[in-house]
Amino acid sequence: MVITTNDSCNTLFSLDADIKNRDPSCPNNVPPDCEYIRTDIYLPVDDSSCSGETPVYLPLTTRVDHYLKKLPQVTNACNELLSVSPRVFNKHSKERIVYVGQGEVAHSRNSQCDVLVSDRATTCHILAFRSKLNGNDPLTSLTHVDGTSYESCIRAMVGEHLRHHQSNSNQGRQSEGKNVPKKKIDFEIHVMGGFDDADSSSLKISAWLMGLLVRIANEQKESLRMILKTCAISAMNDNGNECPIGRGLGVDLHSGEVFLAKVEEEVAGPEVCLRSVRLWSSSAESRQLSLIHSSHVNEITIFPFRFEAFEYIKQLLKLPDEVLIQYTSTSPDVEETGFCASIRGCMQYLMEQQCEDVFGPAVNKPLVYQRAGRSNSWTRRR
Repeated sequence: MVITTNDSCNTLFSLDADIKNRDPSCPNNVPPDCEYIRTDIYLPVDDSSCSGETPVYLPLTTRVDHYLKKLPQVTNACNELLSVSPRVFNKHSKERIVYVGQGEVAHSRNSQCDVLVSDRATTCHILAFRSKLNGNDPLTSLTHVDGTSYESCIRAMVGEHLRHHQSNSNQGRQSEGKNVPKKKIDFEIHVMGGFDDADSSSLKISAWLMGLLVRIANEQKESLRMILKTCAISAMNDNGNECPIGRGLGVDLHSGEVFLAKVEEEVAGPEVCLRSVRLWSSSAESRQLSLIHSSHVNEITIFPFRFEAFEYIKQLLKLPDEVLIQYTSTSPDVEETGFCASIRGCMQYLMEQQCEDVFGPAVNKPLVYQRAGRSNSWTRRR
């Protein structure tokens, strides 16, 4: 993962809420001496459940990943995900994919594409939402986060799902001429990423992300039924040797299935290098998740941002790979082959290109690409 932030946060789950004592509704897997909170996120109902939905209880005094490993439903889904080899997408793949890079976010309906996918995550986390309501088209979102500074962006993702279903439901009620009772939106959460790294970079993101999801679930509990379908974070995604098992996650927009994934650059969409260059930009836009695809228009958009070659870039390019990776990754010991080549490509782009030449003299013209038929090729529209 490219170093882009210098965030810090506690590695324990934290939430501004009352600490509750143990009560009869607390599941048996919560230790008697553990301070915990009941959340408005639920575990999926399985065949062994006799009492319906079970709320997730999260501890305040122990690591969130260690605790979640004790929940059978979470562990079973995690093991099921991580036990299958990644599905590889390349030029021979028939599925229409939208690839989401680090620092990007995408929303899509299944009429627009077949798979939302991201990969190359080490300490980064890949987060996916899928929501359903009555006869509305399901909406799926996916993002790839590298730090803890994206709260407003994650909230905006959730807001997109609320607007999608509220708009469609209002139209349906008006066309039927009925006062149909408002129903909660089924909102599935899938999150994968990180490993048990020595400096806890992964765990900081895991704890922050789970805390944020809990707050959102509490705020939106009248509208959303949030279900933790898949969770493979930090130590849960570690192979026992301080190395991540899953690095890429895909979501099938038709079935809702999630799976490990790897994407070859030839089908990763337009301007992969330029999109990665955003991670090196110091502009305000680069500190937000960049929306590349929406459920309203079946296009990939690269919104403008300012960039320029930085001091010492030539010196960095002269470094051998084994040294360069130490300066440019939060997890240099576990990066995939090709990491340094990608970094060098970004730095060369910064040296050879001007943002005014890419996004216009005022740096205000987005690049818009349209899918060519049902392929994974994209053509420039404007």
